[in-house]
Order: sequence, then C-alpha cells, then structure tokens
Amino acid sequence: MKTLILWTPKKCRKAKTIGLATAVCSAATIVDLRRYARDGQGRLWIVDAATAEEARAIIARHKAGDDAAGMTAALDDGRTVAIGTQAVLAIGGANESRRKWDARLASQGRVTENQSRALTGDVDADMRRALSAGPAGLLGSN
Repeated sequence: MKTLILWTPKKCRKAKTIGLATAVCSAATIVDLRRYARDGQGRLWIVDAATAEEARAIIARHKAGDDAAGMTAALDDGRTVAIGTQAVLAIGGANESRRKWDARLASQGRVTENQSRALTGDVDADMRRALSAGPAGLLGSN
C-alpha cells in the first residue's frame, strides 16, 4: 500500500497523480497543493492505495458517499481530502514540516541544507510529532 498524492485541476474530472506522499520533497508538495486547493484552483486528494487507478476508484466511492475506506479527513471546505490512515498522517507530517521550516527561517534567517531534511524526507518523524500534539497539531492550517 502506498500513499499517493493526486490533484484534480479546476474544470477537470480525472485526478492526476503527482507522486508519493513519502517521496523527497513531498511535504512541500502537499502544503503547496493544499494552498492551491484553498484558493479554488482544484482539489487535493491524498489516498492510501496500491495504484493510481485504485486511488481514483476510492475517490469515486468517496464522492458517492461510501465511507468504507476507513479514516478520512476533509479540510479546506472539502477541497483537500485524505482517505486512509497514512494519508491523514501525511497531511499532519507536511504541516509539521512546514511549521519547523518557517520557525527556522524566522529565528535564523536561513535554513541550512542539514536542517532541510524536514521537507525532504523525514516525514515519518514529523507525523509522529504532529500526532503528539493531538488533533490541532495533526490538522494545522499550514
């Protein structure tokens, strides 16, 4: 099972696969696409599925009202949707990574290459930190 990032641009029906939520720079991708979704430019789907076709089928079932997928989270007035446990955790990890990045920029004025790991691959650790903060940490507004 993989956690896939899919994007449905405005006026399109088919979700396009962007990549894996565990890939390098995926936290930045999730946060940026979430911002675009909030601005009404499309919809962000993060789905636990083995393939992109399976993910699209899960999205179709979700739109039809079938909640058999388990844990889901709909954010930003339903424009960002996570389907599956790891998908919900991916949003929390991405938000935690972005908060750490912004805090480093504010305090140090820069982020060294060594510190940039939070947005380029340490998503699992960021997910655990987000979970430890409870629901507010998991589904932050970044």
